[in-house]
Amino acid sequence: MDCVGTASCREVLGQEPVNMERLELLRNVCEDASLKNVTYSGISRFVLDRIFVSDKYKILFCQTPKVGNTQWKKVLIVLNGAFSSIKKIPESLVHDHEKNHLPRLSSYRKPEVKKRKWI
Repeated sequence: MDCVGTASCREVLGQEPVNMERLELLRNVCEDASLKNVTYSGISRFVLDRIFVSDKYKILFCQTPKVGNTQWKKVLIVLNGAFSSIKKIPESLVHDHEKNHLPRLSSYRKPEVKKRKWI
């Protein structure tokens, strides 16, 4: 990137330490031994209803309102193959859980949830 001295360059370079801190935190949480044995039984139906699944990419997305939820749902809709681009997804479809092709973790039976070791 050729942005020497510009405000946008300083902003991008200033994000590097923040991004590194976030990656380190994520790495530490993922390596936390106490979290490795979390089981299905401890997860309420309320939570399972808010977790969307992409088996192909082994992604579980927990919807969190007002923090990019709509955009992430669009990404998952594309990854799941329902549309070729996020630009082609009608806004009305994103939050229509009957039509958006995003399976919820709550739609799986207990053994199917358990087999997803990447939970």
